[in-house]
Amino acid sequence: MSNNNISNNNLTTINTSPIYNYWANAGFIPNMVAMYGGLFILSLAGFCLNILFVYLTKKSKSLHGRCNLLLAFNSLTITPLQLFSGVKFFVLFSGTNFIRLKTCYYFAFLPLIGAGLATSAQLCVGVDRLISVLFPFWYRDSDFYISTTILFIFCFVRCFVINCYYFYGVSLHPDNMVMCSTGDNVTPEAGPFVYDEGLVIFFTEFACYVTIWLIILIKKSSQEMANSKKLIKSLTILMGISVFIFLQASFSHLSTTFRRSPLMTQPLVKQLNEYLEL
Repeated sequence: MSNNNISNNNLTTINTSPIYNYWANAGFIPNMVAMYGGLFILSLAGFCLNILFVYLTKKSKSLHGRCNLLLAFNSLTITPLQLFSGVKFFVLFSGTNFIRLKTCYYFAFLPLIGAGLATSAQLCVGVDRLISVLFPFWYRDSDFYISTTILFIFCFVRCFVINCYYFYGVSLHPDNMVMCSTGDNVTPEAGPFVYDEGLVIFFTEFACYVTIWLIILIKKSSQEMANSKKLIKSLTILMGISVFIFLQASFSHLSTTFRRSPLMTQPLVKQLNEYLEL
């Protein structure tokens, strides 16, 4: 009985979505194919650069410190997500434009795991740098393998919890039709936790870097802080990328909420498609 109710709810969602109703039988949409094809090409370039960084980290013994290993781990685990951007491109290129959410989740399974590990690793990098600045002598003398293992355990535990929410949400709406992006797998049931938890992770990471900068400013004359200054300059770039990803995720969260409200989407669907079909 409950399965039938879920199925009926999914069918209702499919039939009443203005975006689905408009584009389901639209066939090949050149502008959208070109846009997502370009994004896929950029993602492939990023994939190659990340693999190169992992290779260089493995080959160079001077890059085998905790921080560099975490950065390499971040680069490695984000690569499935970069390849996943091609799924939406091929769905649009085929002219079908939509696939079932359950099918999309199969494609997104590894990318979602990778994304969870990558964002966890970014936080660990910030925590690692903060500890190295606050307690430089303890950090230098601490057991490398134990501390690194603890950080990696955190990454995997957090990733497991988040992906349980993804799986639970998708299992409630397996027949919903989507163009297939990672955001489509964040259902209304999983969305609040995933988004709020992401905010906590981001602001904790940001607080680590702000604290490090303040410590460096206070101890700017200290010789032992010279190496940390160099590291912070390079890690600031990573933090800038994190801010960009955070803003992108926030926009995606808002746009997903926007799309799920028929009262908001119906007046704009026609205008949006007129633009895309120019």
